[in-house]
Amino acid sequence: MNDKIDFDCPHHGRATLASVCGHLIRNHGVPLGFIENNDDPDDKQGWCYACELVYLQEEDKTERFRAFTR
Repeated sequence: MNDKIDFDCPHHGRATLASVCGHLIRNHGVPLGFIENNDDPDDKQGWCYACELVYLQEEDKTERFRAFTR
């Protein structure tokens, strides 16, 4: 199942939406690191180092992980 979402950017043209953790969205200039967690070019996802640590602890995208990434 491919849930990719395409959109039209007035500056860059048509592109596939990428998703990242909330920490990267709300970053206030603090280096958080970046882990690309999917090698599918049509499913662009990533999160910060702290989210990677929780993911490794949980061993999956659990409810705790999902709550942490918001």
